[in-house]
Amino acid sequence: MENENAFKNLINAKVVQKYLSVHCKDKKEINKVTLKLNDLELRARVQLIANELKNYLDADFTKAIKQLVQITRSQKMRSFELWPATEFIQIYGLNHIEESFEVMQELTPTKYGYVN
Repeated sequence: MENENAFKNLINAKVVQKYLSVHCKDKKEINKVTLKLNDLELRARVQLIANELKNYLDADFTKAIKQLVQITRSQKMRSFELWPATEFIQIYGLNHIEESFEVMQELTPTKYGYVN
């Protein structure tokens, strides 16, 4: 029997909705992604969302991370919900180190709030 309090459940359908609904208006597409979560553990769930974001954000990385920050702010994301955003940057930002670090700093919470 699955433990409903498992950490993996912090990355759930609600998180998928927050990330994808801004740029994907097709609820069927969002539901397809959500259904894939069921068989995945925590890290794989994060990677799934990060990879799906690639399909919806701007192809230009600099523009994509601005969109990503806008999504996280508008959806008031915190804690584990931010992990797919930082995963996206980790995967796709290797050729944009400076911009990646700036956004990672902005998205990474500290004990006292967000880093400025």
